[in-house]
Amino acid sequence: MNEEINPSQKPGGNGSSGLKILWLFLAFIPSLVTILGFETRTPREGFGMFALILGITCSLLAGIGLLNGMKDRVVRVVLGIALGGVFFLLNFIIVLFVGCSQMKF
Repeated sequence: MNEEINPSQKPGGNGSSGLKILWLFLAFIPSLVTILGFETRTPREGFGMFALILGITCSLLAGIGLLNGMKDRVVRVVLGIALGGVFFLLNFIIVLFVGCSQMKF
């Protein structure tokens, strides 16, 4: 008997690596949007609040989405929220460094 695992039976199969890359891309979209917002000469009113809401939303969705293969839903949500917090912190640090590097004295 052949005891190899069928590719359709592998855990996390069916193109999940491409989906995980899309979740990671979603996690860092807030950095891109905020950095592009620095480039405008006249910042729009409410852009800071928009960037904050976008950052929180994308980070949490990406954190939970990356852990989509876990069976226990409660653990997935708790770890996803923690991972979302890490993504939000990374976005904040990226934007902070880029913003400080563009300051003119």
